[in-house]
Amino acid sequence: MNSEIEKSDDSPSFLLWQVLNLWQKNMRQALQAVELTHVQFILLIATDWLNRQCEQGDVTQAQIASYAHVEPMLASQVLRSLEKKGLLTRKEHSTDTRAKSIVLTEEGKQLASQAFLIAQQVDHSFIAKLGQEETDFIRLMKVLGTE
Repeated sequence: MNSEIEKSDDSPSFLLWQVLNLWQKNMRQALQAVELTHVQFILLIATDWLNRQCEQGDVTQAQIASYAHVEPMLASQVLRSLEKKGLLTRKEHSTDTRAKSIVLTEEGKQLASQAFLIAQQVDHSFIAKLGQEETDFIRLMKVLGTE
């Protein structure tokens, strides 16, 4: 890569920022139909998925935050707001007295399913522009997403 970028359209970071903002705008608008913010959606889906993988149902807030790559303090605030909406419950953890197990309510599970379908539609219409290059795009995002 050249050390000098002639115009902003050639800057990978600027292009990534633009694409991410456009995708987030589309996602925000679509999720308004189910009255969820994007981060609420992410944490709702992460909670659902992790609980499906855990036989004991002892998924903690820290596990959810880590899986979703969300700062623990933000995850705490958002999960609390989802609890107030009646979408999840917190109960005593079976082995860690400092932690709470987080489980979706039936309403939370239904909303997660509905929101997931909405998000899939947004993703499909957004990524469809890539055509046959979608597979390469996904592979490259995985490369960029590793530390």
